[in-house]
This record gives sequence, C-alpha cells and structure tokens, in this order.
Amino acid sequence: MLGNHVMAHQPAIIDAAVSAGVTHFYPSEFGSDISQAVYRSNRFFRDKHITREHLVKTAAEHKGFGYTLIICGGFTEYAAHPVFGVDTENGTFEFFGPKEKREPFTGVRE
Repeated sequence: MLGNHVMAHQPAIIDAAVSAGVTHFYPSEFGSDISQAVYRSNRFFRDKHITREHLVKTAAEHKGFGYTLIICGGFTEYAAHPVFGVDTENGTFEFFGPKEKREPFTGVRE
C-alpha cells in the first residue's frame, strides 16, 4: 500500500524539512485516533507512531518548529475490520477506550 510506504520515510522528510528551514509540518497521514493502547501494538500503525514520536522529538529539539496531526475519525467504509474491534463473523464489536468516550467517524465516497 502506497500510504504505508510513504509513512516509513516521514522521519527523513521531517529532518530534511527542518534543515531547509520549515517551521511547521503536516505529516502525510490522517485518520482515526490511534493513541489508544490497542493501536500501539498493531503493525499497520507502526510507521504512524514512529512519525508522531519523531515529530515530538524534533519539536523539542528545534525551537519554533511545530506540527499538526489531522485526526478526522475512522472511515465508516473501512471500519468493519477486526483491527478496529469489529468481528462481522460473530456480529460483535469491541470498543477501545473508556465507555463514555465518543468516537467520531468520517464517511468517504468511493
């Protein structure tokens, strides 16, 4: 998948941007909130976590550098997947996070 391939290169792109004088960075990723513990160990999100950790480190090391993460909610068309807690075979759903948490979803047209 192209998106995941691009994410693996984000730390090097961030470093090059800082070297060129860029003061604000938008990583090439968006989607649902992957900060929940269950997503931290999922291989699919590994490169996103590495990128986010690199952004935090870079911002701490370079005064005046900032970044924006675009978190728009899970895509409803792709949400029926085990990685998101959906088991279509058994008709169950495991919600990740506290029960009172509201979970935003985003729809996309194919």
